[in-house]
Amino acid sequence: MAVTSIVGVVGLSSLLAVRIEHRDVLVRADATQAQALVDSGLHVIHARLSDDADWRSRHADNAWSSTEAFGNGALDYKLIDEDGVLADDPDDPARLIVRVAFGDAVRLASVLIGGEADRGDPTDPLPVVRGSYRKEINPI
Repeated sequence: MAVTSIVGVVGLSSLLAVRIEHRDVLVRADATQAQALVDSGLHVIHARLSDDADWRSRHADNAWSSTEAFGNGALDYKLIDEDGVLADDPDDPARLIVRVAFGDAVRLASVLIGGEADRGDPTDPLPVVRGSYRKEINPI
């Protein structure tokens, strides 16, 4: 009887370990897909803003956009100006933050755009001032 109990506990433990590993694989897959989507989303939104000369007046400062379907995930973004008003000074750079949710994973990417760099290369209407950062969020 004792041997049967031990074998049963070992069997149940093995099943639990496999279940945990399976969940880990799913979470990592979601995170990988969310990261790829947020990188793409940052480029897509940046391109949209580059094509819109009035982007500063069309967006509220520090307000998330409507969520839109993006790939198999959901994307939204916001623009933040240091002084809190996007439309007041075209020389102020703005931070573009893109957020993508895919499954259980959420990823953010950000880049500083516009501002003084707008006076640089005329073929690039909305150049990147500084690179991006990524923040990982994994709600479980």
